[in-house]
Amino acid sequence: RFVARGDLQAPGSWANSFAATASQESLRLVCSIACRPGFQLYTADVKGAYLNAPLDHPIYMRIPRTDDRELEAARMGGRVWRLRKCLYGLVQSGYEWSKLLRSLLQALGYRCLDTDHGLYILERDGGQCYLPTHVDDLFGATNESALWRWTIDGLTRDITFSKEGPASLHLGTVITQAPDGSIYLGQGPFIDDLARENGLHEATPADTPMPPGTYLEAEGEPLTSGTPEEYRTLVGKLGWLPLTSRPDLAVAVRSLGRFLQNPREPHMKVARYCVRYLVGTRKYGICFREDGAGLLVYSDSDWAGQPDTRRSRSGWLVWRNGPVAWGSLLQLPHALSSAEAEFYAAATAMKRALPISFTAVELGVLDPDAPIPILIDNTAAIAILGSENISRNVRHISLRWSFVRHLVAQGIFEPIFVPSEHQAADLFTKALARARLAECRDLAGVVDIDASLLAAGGRMGGHSLV
Repeated sequence: RFVARGDLQAPGSWANSFAATASQESLRLVCSIACRPGFQLYTADVKGAYLNAPLDHPIYMRIPRTDDRELEAARMGGRVWRLRKCLYGLVQSGYEWSKLLRSLLQALGYRCLDTDHGLYILERDGGQCYLPTHVDDLFGATNESALWRWTIDGLTRDITFSKEGPASLHLGTVITQAPDGSIYLGQGPFIDDLARENGLHEATPADTPMPPGTYLEAEGEPLTSGTPEEYRTLVGKLGWLPLTSRPDLAVAVRSLGRFLQNPREPHMKVARYCVRYLVGTRKYGICFREDGAGLLVYSDSDWAGQPDTRRSRSGWLVWRNGPVAWGSLLQLPHALSSAEAEFYAAATAMKRALPISFTAVELGVLDPDAPIPILIDNTAAIAILGSENISRNVRHISLRWSFVRHLVAQGIFEPIFVPSEHQAADLFTKALARARLAECRDLAGVVDIDASLLAAGGRMGGHSLV
């Protein structure tokens, strides 16, 4: 395959390089819509995607060395190629392909969402087809299989597909759809490869992602069981899992990622411990099953839990028939009370949930006039969120207070108290013990996929506001 040396491309020979792709949150939001009987999931892989995209600017390229005598003679004679279409390696290839794909889909009647330019929707004769795109990988969810077939046939007039059919694998994530419509996303093969690469595929499984109560610090014994490069590679690969289908790894990966520059032996031990946990939970993943609860946001914090800095950790979960988005993040300011830490966590949760709610509204699955419940297990933080006047005790957080107060006053979010034992976001605040971890996994939609498929008709609880 010929590729272009984009690193040698002359400045000014491209206008744009950004190519929109659907976010993982949008992909999971589509799964939360399609997790009911009547919907089918499909995937398609475009063959040589960039090679289909025409170029807006003339690009000249040196002829590469080749065994073809005619081409070699032209190269030796100082001749060059003028590219009419994109090659892999050009700076603008991703942008030009994205633009072509958009024009082809819009010609078929698809509408590109304003809130996510990598997500398309087609509504025709009572049927819907949701289409998140990621470069040359298409993921389709439709309640009319004829719409998917019509889409593929329409695109085939201009592009070709190397693979196309019912969804089983998308961007490395294994997709399983149960007869009742439930959708499961897992990473079993990726976990197997990761464990084998690190010599842990036959290791004794661990019960938790991190030893319970663990708080990693910058200082410690020098790294002896590997190199910094090996540590960075391992943590980088672990980082893919909580981005896709393993929310239960969020705290562990966030904690390990703080020490990429100068890892120590305790950090490597915890990273390998995390892989041992994955060995025992390789069949786990996230589940989407219709529960009627609508869009919910969970917010929690671990006040001053980091021993070296005394910083608090925020955790949040956005739920709609399953986990749509989640996160774990150390708070930048130092919270002076547990209520303040919970307030910071709620502000972060609202900020992260807001764009997802915009996408849900645009997809027609969320009432824009109905407030989104945000579930918090701290009554003092709820009082701060609902207060019309800022107290002297929280004047130092007035900017965040103004932001979240506006969202609450406008009826966009509604703070609701939830008992701590039902707080799903606790999963994202600290290293939990085995029993509590199991409870939070269930609340956050992390399940044993094989066991859930065997227990057909099983219902996930804990997310009804009725």
